[in-house]
Amino acid sequence: GGGGALDDSEYKVMMKACVKAAKAGDLQGMQDALDLLQKMDEVGIKPDVETYNEVLSACGTAAGGRFRPCTVNDTETFQSFSEKAEEVLRFAGGRLNSKQFALKWKLRFPLDPLREYARTTHLGRRSISDLLRQSPRFEVTPGKHKTINEFSIS
Repeated sequence: GGGGALDDSEYKVMMKACVKAAKAGDLQGMQDALDLLQKMDEVGIKPDVETYNEVLSACGTAAGGRFRPCTVNDTETFQSFSEKAEEVLRFAGGRLNSKQFALKWKLRFPLDPLREYARTTHLGRRSISDLLRQSPRFEVTPGKHKTINEFSIS
């Protein structure tokens, strides 16, 4: 192309290449895949569920089969996230779906946006569900609606 924006199918092809590299244990491939996801997000292309899962499983492979918390900074951020999340949930009676959770968090910690936590980890953007799953304090169960999870204190 003449330096224009890439279209959907071109992104998919690139993504497949990155994922393949990441699955072979190439950390750069994993980084590229994550960068590409973010790029797609910026230009407004929604990766399909399949693409997303591919990337996640590839990242898992590249990271040695498991997502691991990274530096101290990450761990501290995660601690503070867990404590706040627990507070939000307790305040709401111990259970919320992801949409309600985001709303209640906003009301409770207006100066501490959730999205800051969702992207502080070394693996790029993470969903709030992913973060909650990392802690034994919380349970994340799929809700009736695909995009909505139920969060509860375990």
